[in-house]
Amino acid sequence: MNTSYYELKTPFELENGDILENVQIAYDTYGKLNDSGDNAILVCHALTGSSQAGVEGGSDNLEDGFWAPIIGPGRLFDTNRYFVVCMNILGSCYGTTGPMSKDPNTGEPYGPDFPKINIKDIVKLQHEMMDVLGIKRWYAVAGGSIGGMQALEWAIMYPEKLEKTIVIAAPFWLNSHAIGYNWIGIRAIKQDRNFHQGYYYKYGVRPDEGLALARMAAMLTYKSGELLTERFDRQGKDVRYGEAEYEVESYLEHQGEKFINRFDANSYLTLVDAMNSHDVRLPYNGDLKKALSRIKAKVLLVGIEEDLLYPPSLKEYMKDELRKASVDVEHEEFSSPHGHDAFLVEFNKLAKVIKPFLEKKSISDVKSGIF
Repeated sequence: MNTSYYELKTPFELENGDILENVQIAYDTYGKLNDSGDNAILVCHALTGSSQAGVEGGSDNLEDGFWAPIIGPGRLFDTNRYFVVCMNILGSCYGTTGPMSKDPNTGEPYGPDFPKINIKDIVKLQHEMMDVLGIKRWYAVAGGSIGGMQALEWAIMYPEKLEKTIVIAAPFWLNSHAIGYNWIGIRAIKQDRNFHQGYYYKYGVRPDEGLALARMAAMLTYKSGELLTERFDRQGKDVRYGEAEYEVESYLEHQGEKFINRFDANSYLTLVDAMNSHDVRLPYNGDLKKALSRIKAKVLLVGIEEDLLYPPSLKEYMKDELRKASVDVEHEEFSSPHGHDAFLVEFNKLAKVIKPFLEKKSISDVKSGIF
């Protein structure tokens, strides 16, 4: 893998006024930046993802990256044409500064003392990397779920810095359904006997039971009921998990077990809170049209018909509001039993709805030499 790391030379100020020192960003790149510095595509990963989006030569193996099947020569994000960048987001635990990082003032991990962040902070940090990488303007920014929230916020915060944005399975703000499920996960983690108010690092323990339960609750929103019924119905228990009576319970236990071996509970709490608190209207006195009117990029909204969190009606609402704000917006839906998770599974369907939008020529595309 080709993960690189960069440390900011100056302190990083968050939206709430807090300052982070020695901020590190982990990032991966694929392809080559052109001389004009405007053929770059920023890929924004999902909640518990990393900067490992793919491999340089392309791969169909998801172990090589969460979007490996659509990154590479001749693929959707064609590395013969585009310079593809993915950064691990602020607050995560895969190389970018987060709760597991050492606080330079104490020499100990931040833990629960890591400052509260929001989606705008994540985007602002990504923006800091444009000069470092020599990028003058993003050809496109794309992401799903929390990554889609970033993609839309990019178009609002930095309207001159991107040509197109692709918002997949993501809202203007989380609805009560999504916040409610997140709350189950938050409570599960904080009530774990090993949580120690978030200072579990110094005790040499982890709130694994709580984090596993948080993942199980989340998985029920990521997949559709149709898929779970098709896979498991009411089949008997898997003997690998002694307490599980049904196959679907074993499936959830397995997902929880995998998750605790790769993610940090404090990072999970930090990023879930960033999602919960995000609302594109907030910096504009609650005026949605004022926020959306800043957008100059062409916008593609991609929805999944079976998405329990962000159903088609939400995307219709978003499209209507963007059009009211005179934004050039397109809207595509596709069906998948994988529900919300489909953008990490249904690569052929994803490519089919994104490719025409991505390759549609504009005056600036022609001038930049992309086509």
